[in-house]
Amino acid sequence: MKQQRTNAVVGKKIADFFFSGAKRSFQKGSIILRPGESISSIFFIQSGYVRIVHHTKKGDAVTLHLFRPGCFFPLINLFNGKPSQYTIEALSPVTVYEKSSMHVREYLHLHPDVLFDVTARLLSGIEGLLLRVTL
Repeated sequence: MKQQRTNAVVGKKIADFFFSGAKRSFQKGSIILRPGESISSIFFIQSGYVRIVHHTKKGDAVTLHLFRPGCFFPLINLFNGKPSQYTIEALSPVTVYEKSSMHVREYLHLHPDVLFDVTARLLSGIEGLLLRVTL
């Protein structure tokens, strides 16, 4: 399932919001977030690719989702406030912009069009996971 594309106006609003945050870079293979770590920031990908990985008890790495430029993560933890259960890893050199979770929540509250887009992204991701489970 291909992730729903953001319309240009909302996409610009999202980018402009995140571009006012701290710019960070990660090398290929860098671990951005480990299981059990608290999440206080949301990252917007300017360039590069990131994956969410679950490591099984057998030691296998299962890729749950891939993020490309224009995506932001980790969204689930933005809403539930729980520590990460997954590893988030850079698949290539990655440049991101970072904003605090609190600022992202406030921004979404004030911009329902962006919140609608975030909801659509989450539902698209869930649909992709459901398709994988049924295959």
